[in-house]
Amino acid sequence: MKNFANAQKRNRESGYGLVFAAFGLVVLLGAAGMSVDFGYLRYQRRLLQSAADSAALAGAAELGAGLGTAQAVIAAKDDSQLNGFQDGTGNITVTATPTSINGNANTMQVQVQNIYPTFFMRIFGAAMRNVTVSTVATAQYLGGRGCIYALTGGAGINVTGTVNVRNCNVISNQNITGGGSITAASVGAHGRSSVVSTPAAINGILQTGDPLSYLPAQGTAGCAITIDYDYTQNGNGPRTLSPGKYCSITFEGPKGGHPAFSQNVRFNPGTYVISTGGLTFAGTGTITGNGVTFYVGGGPVSFSNTQQIQLKASTNAPYAGVLLFQSAGNGSTATINGSGGSYLQGALYFPNATLTMNGAGNSGTSQYLLLVAKTLNLHTNITTTSNYISLPNQYSPVRTAALIE
Repeated sequence: MKNFANAQKRNRESGYGLVFAAFGLVVLLGAAGMSVDFGYLRYQRRLLQSAADSAALAGAAELGAGLGTAQAVIAAKDDSQLNGFQDGTGNITVTATPTSINGNANTMQVQVQNIYPTFFMRIFGAAMRNVTVSTVATAQYLGGRGCIYALTGGAGINVTGTVNVRNCNVISNQNITGGGSITAASVGAHGRSSVVSTPAAINGILQTGDPLSYLPAQGTAGCAITIDYDYTQNGNGPRTLSPGKYCSITFEGPKGGHPAFSQNVRFNPGTYVISTGGLTFAGTGTITGNGVTFYVGGGPVSFSNTQQIQLKASTNAPYAGVLLFQSAGNGSTATINGSGGSYLQGALYFPNATLTMNGAGNSGTSQYLLLVAKTLNLHTNITTTSNYISLPNQYSPVRTAALIE
């Protein structure tokens, strides 16, 4: 009997052990499963946060460009969609709200929410988890922003002169080449830089977007005026041109044994839209204009080394700080020379073309000069202090956005 009782006791203890072992196994499996679920949800949260950050930056940039709250909300949601989170798709909700931080109204708050299924937590009744992230970005205007950009798809920056832009950044979405030198706040190349620079260039940077892509295009249809000054009009014709829509503006150089057009011509303040024939200064004399913007829808831009060019950009919206704006659909090469004493103050923007600067095209008397082109060839000395005091709020045309929280 005693042996039988001991056997029963051992069986009961063995049964308890199996129960505890089974319970422990369930706990271990549950813990392992929950760790898998938590890791999965943390990963998804990071994706949501990245999308929210990017969307807030995009929206703030639109607000900073003055394009209005409705356009800024659209831009934020479009950017979130590009990162895989489209508002209204499945369980995804993207909320973009223009707001203000520390008096800066160019601020966008973005919240991205999604619902994710769980794998092991559903055993404990948590089949779905709601993940929400929020971030805020504001458009800021910083003194050390970029002023020289070579955009994606071109041949980068080639420098054979001396570029001295101490208060701004030089950025190439390809390489920086040539035997010249660069002094800037910073120098960066998506590829590599072989140019002597102070500070040393940073290679392998991320490609940057077009910093002036927010600028509105002009309609070029219906031009009625063609300006073609040649030797036969020396001393004749208007000495002053006014804003409007032109088919082309040309000041002829020497042709057929005749001298170049010679006359001092002034452009009144405003926007000059050139439809098809481009903008050519190849005569002699001085071309002046204070508060002007040239929008070139078709044809090349060419400034010869026989013409003294003294032009300053408009200070009025939407082209405040923009001197030359060649449309994205115009791939004609731009060549800027200019005789001694020439200067250009403003942004030279050629988003789908090559801009080449030679000779004495910038004497250093301009307060600011921004160069944005698909390819940049800088075969002259360029000096600017990047002083935007003459522009509204003393802001550069280049807009940047920064995350706040």
